[in-house]
Amino acid sequence: MTQDSLHHWPVEARKRRRYRIPSRTYFGYAVGFVEGVLAILLVLLSARARPESPQSFILTVLVGSAYGVSCALASAQFLRSLATRRPMMLRSVLIWMVGVVVLLGVLLLSGGYTLDGGWAMPVAAGLGLVAARLAFLGISSTLMHAGRLQIERVALVGRAFDLAQFGQNVEVWRQGAQVVRTLTLDDAGSASLSQAQTAAFARECVEYRCDTVLLVSMHDDAKAFNALVAPFRSYALNVMLSPAGSTERQMLVDLLPVGATQPGRVLAKPIGDTGRLLKRTFDVVGASFGLLLLSPLFLIVAVWIKLDSRGPVLFLQERRGFNGKSFQIYKFRSMSVMEDGRSMQQAVPDDPRITTIGAVLRRTSIDELPQLMNVLLGNMSLVGPRPHAISHDAELALRFERYAQRQRIKPGITGWAQVNGFRGDTSTQEKIEGRTLHDLYYVEHWSLWFDMRILMLTFLSRKVRDNAL
Repeated sequence: MTQDSLHHWPVEARKRRRYRIPSRTYFGYAVGFVEGVLAILLVLLSARARPESPQSFILTVLVGSAYGVSCALASAQFLRSLATRRPMMLRSVLIWMVGVVVLLGVLLLSGGYTLDGGWAMPVAAGLGLVAARLAFLGISSTLMHAGRLQIERVALVGRAFDLAQFGQNVEVWRQGAQVVRTLTLDDAGSASLSQAQTAAFARECVEYRCDTVLLVSMHDDAKAFNALVAPFRSYALNVMLSPAGSTERQMLVDLLPVGATQPGRVLAKPIGDTGRLLKRTFDVVGASFGLLLLSPLFLIVAVWIKLDSRGPVLFLQERRGFNGKSFQIYKFRSMSVMEDGRSMQQAVPDDPRITTIGAVLRRTSIDELPQLMNVLLGNMSLVGPRPHAISHDAELALRFERYAQRQRIKPGITGWAQVNGFRGDTSTQEKIEGRTLHDLYYVEHWSLWFDMRILMLTFLSRKVRDNAL
């Protein structure tokens, strides 16, 4: 049974001002950005640039930015493991010394800078950065210990006794975690739950924006355990196993700090926070450039569609997206019908509903280009599994049990399945499984270089045009 009130988390019920941040990694990046800007300003104060040397300022910004990146990584590491402050201070001093020596050495040799006040200012600036970092660590630790800094949302699953023991001995709220959902099992454990109950709880975890699901002291047999974890495989969630009451560090595979324990992760998000930031930046830059470059083509296609048949230029259709959430996809209209996605008939070869220009648009995939707007809106990516209409998606999920796992990553305009010839027709089980397995391979092996490779193959591979309807 899902509990809306967490009776065994008295600290969570206290009324006080809290600071909520999307994730530990993003918080680390924010701190690193501030430290990087501060480093740039201190370098500029430590030396005097000649007006005719713009490269001096550029090099200063680059070194300051590099320092900021290193600070972001260090801050994120501290927030993940709450490491002691001493190594953090030593790292800050070392990075600053190396950065200043390299920067000023290059610029002095190039004649772009002259030292202002000798080495006193760089030393004073370094001390200032160390003091700033020390203040950050102190404030962050104090806020976390008081439960006022919440940078991770957690859901718990376990027997009532185990959850109570976990709440008493493992103070996850002191580590920046906020417990937002619980699923209480009876004495029979996970075997007492139906697949529908577990699936409903997994959807709740997504709706409540959980980062991590903790399975507290689960000692069931392997079959029951796998049945419990299975519904979570369809969503981008970290699923971890944790002892109920032990506060000692456990020797488990893939350990992650949550509270005073180190639970072992049994299911991880396909893309971490850093990867999501890189992928989103790549998407925004690529989609913006694409819309700007293709705007004349969009105008020509819009006029051609209006001249070819009655109806709007664009049509919107409801599709299934990331973590099972639906969204409206934009496409150039290529048919004489406007099906909303809840009830539709998939296109077939020589389909009479396809317009004259629609056949050209679909064969060249130009009808997909308005989805660049979906990318900017954030409900699609340039690369990812192709989203399907709601009714079609539900049908495919019934025909292949692993199909829903595609939604653990944002859908894309193009994908690994498409560049390998799996697009269009899904009338046979072989085609459904071929497309799904290619999509799951992408989900499990994502990298920015993989995205670039797929985009290149989208333009160069003959397979992309196979099965185009």
